[in-house]
Amino acid sequence: MSRLQETCGFFEMNQNAPLKPNENWRSTLLDKDMIHLFFKLASLNGPIFTDDKARLDYLTTIVSGFLELLSSIDLQDYENLGVANTLKNISIMFPSSCLLSLPQDLFTSFIDHLTRLTCKMGRAAALEEALHRDDTLFLEAYERMLETWMELVGMMKDTSIEKLKPPSIEVFNSYVQCHISPPDGIRAQDEMDAKEEIDEVEEDDRERFSDQLCSIGILGRIVPEHSIPLLAKVLEDRVSRLHSQLQRIQHQVSPQDTSMDMSHLSVLYEDLHWIVLVATNVLSEEAEGETPMIPPEIMEYSISQTKSVDLHTTLKVMASPGQTVDSIPEGNLKTDYVIRLISAVFRLCEVENRAIQAKLTDMLSPQIGSTVVSFLRRWMAAYLLPDENYYAQVSHTLLTAFGRDTEAAQWTISFLLNRIISNLAIWGSEEHLMEDTMQLLVSLVDQRSKAIFVTKCELLWTLAKQEANHQPPLSLLPSKSRRKLLQALVLAGSGVTDDESREQYYQCVLQSLHDKFYSTVCKEDFTTKSQNAEVKEVIISLLESLCGVADGTRIDNLNRIYNFLMPLLQECVKLLNVYHMCEDVVPLCLELYSEVIQKQLCYLGEVRKRSTVNGEGEEEERYNDILLVMELLTNLLSKDFIDFSDPAEEGEPQSGSQISAADVVLYGLNTIIPVMDADLLKFPTLCSQYYKLIAFLAEVHPEKFVCLDHELFKSLMASVELGLSLYPLCLVFHMLLLETFNMDLLETASTALFCLICLHQEEYRELVNQLLHRQTDTTYQQRLLEAFNNLTPPTLTLTINRNSKITFMQNFDQFLINVRGFLCVR
Repeated sequence: MSRLQETCGFFEMNQNAPLKPNENWRSTLLDKDMIHLFFKLASLNGPIFTDDKARLDYLTTIVSGFLELLSSIDLQDYENLGVANTLKNISIMFPSSCLLSLPQDLFTSFIDHLTRLTCKMGRAAALEEALHRDDTLFLEAYERMLETWMELVGMMKDTSIEKLKPPSIEVFNSYVQCHISPPDGIRAQDEMDAKEEIDEVEEDDRERFSDQLCSIGILGRIVPEHSIPLLAKVLEDRVSRLHSQLQRIQHQVSPQDTSMDMSHLSVLYEDLHWIVLVATNVLSEEAEGETPMIPPEIMEYSISQTKSVDLHTTLKVMASPGQTVDSIPEGNLKTDYVIRLISAVFRLCEVENRAIQAKLTDMLSPQIGSTVVSFLRRWMAAYLLPDENYYAQVSHTLLTAFGRDTEAAQWTISFLLNRIISNLAIWGSEEHLMEDTMQLLVSLVDQRSKAIFVTKCELLWTLAKQEANHQPPLSLLPSKSRRKLLQALVLAGSGVTDDESREQYYQCVLQSLHDKFYSTVCKEDFTTKSQNAEVKEVIISLLESLCGVADGTRIDNLNRIYNFLMPLLQECVKLLNVYHMCEDVVPLCLELYSEVIQKQLCYLGEVRKRSTVNGEGEEEERYNDILLVMELLTNLLSKDFIDFSDPAEEGEPQSGSQISAADVVLYGLNTIIPVMDADLLKFPTLCSQYYKLIAFLAEVHPEKFVCLDHELFKSLMASVELGLSLYPLCLVFHMLLLETFNMDLLETASTALFCLICLHQEEYRELVNQLLHRQTDTTYQQRLLEAFNNLTPPTLTLTINRNSKITFMQNFDQFLINVRGFLCVR
């Protein structure tokens, strides 16, 4: 007792009492994984906190202690990821009101440490990437740090974003420096040939580092007055160096000198690649499924420069890509920096064009070409011809440069078309660059307001004529690029305002495709020659082109495209018969039907929609073909509840009886259901699509199942029973409660378990009882019993509906928190 009192007294007197465990704890406490326990304390949350004050007190203690630890040690490599996770947990687990209520000095210290560590980990991650290390520990840690910054920006953007400006500048500068060469940057020089390395990289940088770039773009927009001038000047400098280097190569004779200059070019291209990537993400946001808009921070920054900017000088800089900013009077002083940065990219395009004219194509980089096209696509979608109604305030400078009914906007569209045609001429063999280029062309005409401007350019008509005459370089494009080309050309037709000219345009674009299809497929000897490699290649190219035409369908060109495609779709049945064993042709045929259904069927009346689905009972053993057929039938089924057709078009078919989409789907299922055995249902995508189609049909048209043929109904029910038995309740119960699984799948997992419990309530009770009886510790047994009672309380209705599933998911989440830990261990 006296020993206990002595020890307690020691702790009361000494606030820094040392932890001195005996040697039995050595292996545990010195284990590297032990540090994760400390890091987990940063995510402590839940009912353990009685109120907000208790949470704030705890946060203050953990942050101050953690920062003190970071100040007193040099982190080992393996500790960086844990530290990054801790800082991220602090930012996401505690509400913004709590984090922002920290003592001012402590919060400032927290931001300072976060800034220092972010820059340090960023430099280490860049070195890790340059050395091509398999272990990406620093890369993961750096991305966690950027995620922490994004949490802070989200919570502070409407209140105290000014506090984040100095650290945003530091992190932004550090990122740019890590990705450009000395003396401005610190990027490590790789001795490997740059072009060879680009070919070996499986994933493009803009995809691989998309999250990083997005975060850096957001930080750059917090301080546009710093980031945009910085990027503009660095990019202008590198473009000027590139121009000088290419001029030097043009006048050289010695191969040795050229080899030396190529190494310099590789360094320049890597710099340009990353500067343009960063500029893309600062000036624009990825707008998947949303209307692309100029970010408000960029708009406000441009407006703030109004008094110091000369509009005429700014437009002169933009429209003179062949000149440097310094060569234009007052260009360095009176130009809007947003347009100056955009103009630097235009100048890079012009330097490449001049290199092509000088026959220096071999000295250019397809990676840079792809990066620039990606910039132009994202920038153009937001900035070119903006709708003023979407903005609370608009920059007069940006509106004059890129607004509707302006000469500058028309010049910009011509410049973009020139870039597209240039890429088509010299980079036709570069598949990724061609895909990016075609996507830029599609984006340029995907809105009628832009297509009107595009069709005013003679270059667009030149493209259409080249396609009609099957002239190079368009005739040499890969089939996938041709698909995008045809989609763009069809969409562009909506921009021709004169009816007669529009018909001439569509005749120019579509007639040659029509003629080529019939001259190939309807030849007398087509069947005998169909398996020749050259003939198959032509067929694949034609089908890709037709898919592109279908992709270009919209309400204002529906009739024209429908009338063009219908006869060809009927002939495609012949292709299915001829190529029924060719897995590269059949999927394209089915995809064409699916695209037509998806793009057109919701606009078509009863008479016309009947003819689009002839011949869809083609049986195919390949699983990918079955998947495509099911996707086609699912799209077809949507006709019955997504219908934008003109009621005036709804007429009686010649037979006098209407055929609904559900009838056609059931007819198609005659082919699908008999082949859906246990082996095919092992493919996750195929299994999901099959049951999605069945559930969709049952939900929209349950009455159709009553009229099914007996054998078809029997096969259908057999497949449903097979699906229910593939993953029985006992298997799901064991997997979710006694094994580890990804908690990101909580909603899916809880729904699956709940549905099985509803269907097999007695079996569920038996499984619970068995699990309870296996617990030898009465404390654990009682705790487990209470958890199961809370999981399915008497108030929970065991019927499969939305409210019950949501309630069960919430109960299941709490259940896992309470008992799954000791269940998995025991």
